[in-house]
Amino acid sequence: MDKAVLATQIKEALAAHEGWKMKLRSGIEGGALPKPAKDIAMDNQCSFGKWLHELSADPAVKNDPKYSAVCRAHAAFHREAGRVASYIEQGQKSIAKDALEGMSFKDSTSRLTSAMGDWQRSI
Repeated sequence: MDKAVLATQIKEALAAHEGWKMKLRSGIEGGALPKPAKDIAMDNQCSFGKWLHELSADPAVKNDPKYSAVCRAHAAFHREAGRVASYIEQGQKSIAKDALEGMSFKDSTSRLTSAMGDWQRSI
């Protein structure tokens, strides 16, 4: 695993996933999302997720517990973002706002950030 590539991917992923909070907030305010909730909930639809899934072809990466932790945290983040998006699609703006500001979404974001940092430091 090339450290420079990993560092770039993680930096871009952190920015993109932080951007989801703004996109979801905008969706709550305006009622529109950039993608359907079912797509937002999938961890292999964003560029970082696609890259992560491609890495699983390398046995050394696939068996790395830090990589596995990032994959789990990334999937959990997308499930939470998809849950918020689903409330937006259903017109339940108040529930969506509560979910976006709630501990579950915050925890998933924090776990993803932490797992990516741990992985990057381990390489």
